[in-house]
Amino acid sequence: MDFRVMAFKVLSRGLRTALLLHLPSPGSRHLIRPLHTATCHPERTSSSLPSFTALLSSRHRSDLYPGAWHRSHLCRTITMSHAVSSDVRDTAGVCGSHPKRRPHCSFDYLVIGGGSGGLASARRAAELGARAAVVESNKLGGTCVNVGCVPKKVMWNAAIHSEYIHDHEDYGFQISDVKFTWKVIKDKRDAYVSRLNDIYQNNLNKAQIEIIRGYATFTSDPEPTLEVNGRKYTAPHILIATGGKPSMPTDEEVPGASLGITSDGFFELEDLPKRSVIVGAGYIAVEIAGILSALGSRAALLIRQDKVLRTFDSMISTNCTEELENAGVDVWKYAEVKSVKKTIKV
Repeated sequence: MDFRVMAFKVLSRGLRTALLLHLPSPGSRHLIRPLHTATCHPERTSSSLPSFTALLSSRHRSDLYPGAWHRSHLCRTITMSHAVSSDVRDTAGVCGSHPKRRPHCSFDYLVIGGGSGGLASARRAAELGARAAVVESNKLGGTCVNVGCVPKKVMWNAAIHSEYIHDHEDYGFQISDVKFTWKVIKDKRDAYVSRLNDIYQNNLNKAQIEIIRGYATFTSDPEPTLEVNGRKYTAPHILIATGGKPSMPTDEEVPGASLGITSDGFFELEDLPKRSVIVGAGYIAVEIAGILSALGSRAALLIRQDKVLRTFDSMISTNCTEELENAGVDVWKYAEVKSVKKTIKV
């Protein structure tokens, strides 16, 4: 097999994460060295070590190697071992006995993308002895940490507190003059995310993984090579873990579309908008509409059909649509955006 360039291009964020993070469990790490020796270096295999075929067919293989029950699991383990270990041995005589003594721009393993999948892959490679580097132009942690799950949950919790305040009177609490300040939660949320960025950085430093800041492009060199900020970096194995980005219509498709923002831009808002319009019926649109409405924005949700979350269970889709309307979100059904215009207050 050829593992010179390992590339993943998966549209679903959840599926992408599952693929990139689906690494051998701790119990199966015992498989990495023996199996690689048995399959790639038969002359070095001792008589006491079962062959790969024998191991797959053995009924007591879990006793030999804990956690080894699935053929695909074994193949993934061998893949990682092959992709990381073989070149370290093959080039030891040329670049020194230790992989981290290679020239600065030559690595065993390069990762494009500092998100959850790319960072996990680089750290695992480093654990196996490879000299690894990560190319990233933005903050470490990817979508989930910076503009996804983590900051979204902070805002969701803020919205939940707002809902609790509405219920306090029914439980006998008299609360008056309650004021919400967007800047407070935004500053605390951003500081929390920044701490996570630092943790990722410290983990890479401990693993002796180099961070290359900038955008990577492949070159036409004979060896697998990346160019970042005018400098070239080579490695026999390169992982593409760049993730995805929102798809925005152009101004030609929808006049004024550039006036809108994506879910990424939601986390850049400096103030709570007095009125907001969210286009879409997916879970991200539903979450943002609910958060903005609960925190005091007059929110409208534009959907193309009569329900949100249409790919979910029908009961969930129906109930969620009703609850949004009950919570004060103005749901515009069978709506299609023709154009976007900027209004000027008089």
